[in-house]
Amino acid sequence: MRLIILGASGLIGGQLYRDAMAASRKVIGTYGRNARDGMRPFDITKDSLNDKLGQIGPEDIVFLMAARIDMNWVKDNPEESRAINIDGAKRIIDKVNAAGAIILYISSEAIFDGVDGGYVETSLPHPLTLYGRQKLEIENYIKDASKDWCIVRTGWTVGRDNFGHNPISATYHTLKRPGAKMAEDNIFTITDVRDTSRAILKLVKQNKRGLYHVASNPPVCRTELADWIMDSSKHRALMNYETVQFKDLTFSEPRPAKSWISNKKLVKEIDQSFIPPRQIAEEIVAQIEADIEEPERTSI
Repeated sequence: MRLIILGASGLIGGQLYRDAMAASRKVIGTYGRNARDGMRPFDITKDSLNDKLGQIGPEDIVFLMAARIDMNWVKDNPEESRAINIDGAKRIIDKVNAAGAIILYISSEAIFDGVDGGYVETSLPHPLTLYGRQKLEIENYIKDASKDWCIVRTGWTVGRDNFGHNPISATYHTLKRPGAKMAEDNIFTITDVRDTSRAILKLVKQNKRGLYHVASNPPVCRTELADWIMDSSKHRALMNYETVQFKDLTFSEPRPAKSWISNKKLVKEIDQSFIPPRQIAEEIVAQIEADIEEPERTSI
């Protein structure tokens, strides 16, 4: 069995690639725009799986992670994002299906509208963003067209490779700006990418199929996260915020206020544990402040 990770240069794909290699699995990783050592270039909109990665067979698992995931970019570039996230994804799914291989797709909590939160695998999707609608379209395509599949929905996933672009770092920098506002009813999950990777590899090892939510529970509200950040920061004196409601905030398109997903099914079936979100926040804050201080020490 080969693990073929399309999008191994991304956060989750990169962690999966490293963990699979460390476990001596047969793994192939690809990158799109950003080259990575040991990985192969691959464009899901035009490249051939068999020509670039070797003949795909029924024993292979193809991880479909290559995508554009920035919600603002997706909204501002609907045609280009569709070419990658929809047309490119369907092209790969068709090839995997024709080879009789297994497709494992990474989806998102963005398929929900965030009215209630605590969504389970059987909850009715209702995406508010174009990105969420694209994810849901591919989920439905896989369910209709594929015989052997697993779909993993994730929430906010953080790690060293994206600590500059996640809700913890975004909240950290917002707290240092005048007039910071934090919505107390904005509720989400924060999951360490190492836990996400471990859960996905457990699903693979145990031959799980179907739909799973991979996210840390319980969820976190934005004001709670802000308090954790201030408590662990060396620059607490420079931080402050005003508590508001999510409806008081402005976005380029509607966003879900309570998008968090429940992991009950996952935990029950594979006995998965998660690093506490407060610990994750403290580690990310330490990384941010260490990186801020390092250039200062170097320049002395």
